[in-house]
Amino acid sequence: MNYYIADLHLGHANAIRFDNRPFADVDEMNESLIRSWNSMVTKQDTVYVLGDFI
Repeated sequence: MNYYIADLHLGHANAIRFDNRPFADVDEMNESLIRSWNSMVTKQDTVYVLGDFI
């Protein structure tokens, strides 16, 4: 499977406020993003990062 992503904003605390993300803090956001990523992406997949990774 090919995945195309952009602008995860890992570690970007201001993304919570600017993007109205439903997280209490940056650690909660990062954990949620990583958990979601790991539940979908396998070692056989290819991920194209088309924007900022962090």
